[in-house]
Amino acid sequence: MRQLDVCSLKAGEPKWKARVKQIRMPKARGLPAVVMALALCAVFLLAGYQFIRNVGAQMDEVQFTGAIFPPLEDTAAIHIGGIRIPLMIDTYAGSLKAWLYLPVFKLLRPSVYSLRVPVLLLGAATLFVFFLFFRTAMGDAAAIGCTALLTVDPLFTIMTVLDSGIVVLQHLLAAGALLLFVQFHRTGRRWMLGGAAFLCGLALWDKATSLWVMCAFAGGAAAAFPRQLRACLKPSLVGLFGACLMAGAAPLIYYNLTSPGEMPQTAGGLAVPDLPHRLVMLGRTLDGSSLFELLINEQPPRAAVSINRKTDRAAVAVSRWAGRPTRYWLLPAFVLSLLVLPLAWRTRVRRWMLFSAVGFAAGFAVTLPFAKAGASQHIILLWPLPQMLVVSAGLAVGDRIRRPAAVLAAATGVLVISGLLVTTTYYAEIVQKGTARYWSDAINPLRSELQRLSGASLICLDWGIMYPLRFLAGGKLPLSYDGAGLDDPPDSAERQAKVVYFLERSTNLYISFADRIGLPDQRLARLQAVASRSGFREETIATVADRFRRPVYRVSVFRKD
Repeated sequence: MRQLDVCSLKAGEPKWKARVKQIRMPKARGLPAVVMALALCAVFLLAGYQFIRNVGAQMDEVQFTGAIFPPLEDTAAIHIGGIRIPLMIDTYAGSLKAWLYLPVFKLLRPSVYSLRVPVLLLGAATLFVFFLFFRTAMGDAAAIGCTALLTVDPLFTIMTVLDSGIVVLQHLLAAGALLLFVQFHRTGRRWMLGGAAFLCGLALWDKATSLWVMCAFAGGAAAAFPRQLRACLKPSLVGLFGACLMAGAAPLIYYNLTSPGEMPQTAGGLAVPDLPHRLVMLGRTLDGSSLFELLINEQPPRAAVSINRKTDRAAVAVSRWAGRPTRYWLLPAFVLSLLVLPLAWRTRVRRWMLFSAVGFAAGFAVTLPFAKAGASQHIILLWPLPQMLVVSAGLAVGDRIRRPAAVLAAATGVLVISGLLVTTTYYAEIVQKGTARYWSDAINPLRSELQRLSGASLICLDWGIMYPLRFLAGGKLPLSYDGAGLDDPPDSAERQAKVVYFLERSTNLYISFADRIGLPDQRLARLQAVASRSGFREETIATVADRFRRPVYRVSVFRKD
């Protein structure tokens, strides 16, 4: 079947322009496309659910709970009738996620399940909304192909479950905005444009880095659909878009008006990018390998852990059988797809290839000047542009040999198998080796140990300890972080006196990482230096280990000699 572009041909245009806009588009065969998409969502839920149990809560993942549980640490809030309403949890991250989770934690106690099951469900909803966008823009078969590649992407799966960069809401809001934009183009209904703009505003409030995603989509649309984009630049449409965008981003705008200049400073500001490092991270995000060294604990276990669950044993066996694959084949597929672009230049999919390729390049380029950008949680915000490019390239190649369905099915099938195997390897490594310190499952026994030590003031010497403890205890532990001012060197008599004052309080307990290999703890070192000079002796009260009996946390007190 040949399918015309969404842009109809104007009367009097040359016939070659009509040929440019045509390509063989295979239909989705067998089950209806919607049922197949729902099946892919079920696969995503099943794969993602496996990562919930063995991975401890991580600091960025639970940072938003600082707007829910004490000690409260939201950056901006308003008071209405005696009710405190948080607006921002950081200078560039809003409290939208906290608003959504407040009823969840009213019904369920804080745990990794109440934390991760909701974002897993939102991730499945994101997949389906992206499918609707793909289907509207590219047809059923291409929509199934793009959705399948997104479903099995190892980083998309893991970063959705372990939502440490507020990635889930960014993807969901972007998917909804894209769908509404396409529907506005098809129908001309202005409320759809307003709805898309409002979702973009919510995304900006959720996290200001969504501006990078908007630049990516805008750059791709300008390259692929310039005429349609110019048609939207009417003053009435621009005004509608701006008003709805500001409505969605109202809390962020309010914060910047009341605290000017705060957001750029905390976001790291601008800096000359380390381009080779950024390109390496880009490649490792595309091939799905970037989380292995961050998530997996490579230190030898002190005790063997029996693998009892059937799913765990199956994952380990499959990973070993496949040779422990750690690289998803999306990276070579993405590079090959860029090379295919000239073959698709006079076909309908050229537009979507341009949209994907130019959009991805624009989004990546926008992140370069920002000092704290470039990590996988930033790059993956540009998904599903790589998946769209690969599927479009498959259609273009298939149309050349008049077998678009066969080429699309073969390419998608190979990548699906590759993605599932890499995801399985991640899970098998977690089962066999455990997780690194910031995702350690030892955080749960640490919470139990601290709840037993009633009457003590708990000073956490690392954000990676305090945030998960505050969440898991539901704000019921007497936690603090920077009371002694240890973030700065105690290089003056006044600062040293402040540290000594905290050391003299016998009810203060200090919580630090027991294992400091590869991660110098400056705050602990400063505390120990002042204690040594002032005649205090450090005494370890408890050491908490993970399930492999590796010491992870240490609880200590300082006593006067």
